[in-house]
Amino acid sequence: MTTPTPITTDERRPRKFNKREQLLAHGFIPPWLDMDMMCLCLPISSNTVDKWVKDGLLPPPRLKGGKQMWKWSEVDEYLTSGGAQSLDPEAERIKNATRRAIENRADN
Repeated sequence: MTTPTPITTDERRPRKFNKREQLLAHGFIPPWLDMDMMCLCLPISSNTVDKWVKDGLLPPPRLKGGKQMWKWSEVDEYLTSGGAQSLDPEAERIKNATRRAIENRADN
């Protein structure tokens, strides 16, 4: 009796893609994304999604049926524009002046 030859990695069948990965492979991004789909689309980890939301690089999620969801058009806009829309010049000036005043107070 002969010993069977082990299958090498190259001889294995290619990995099957799940439905989400198949949709992305065909260029389809759904209008609403849960955390798993966000991670597939961007491709980043869920910790990075949370950090980017906190840093204002991604919009905050909405609760839909008790699940965190993002609207892809908003995500795309945030990524294209570099984060949350900047304040008007006067509001930006006030924000910066307030920060400087707080920093100067802390130094004294």
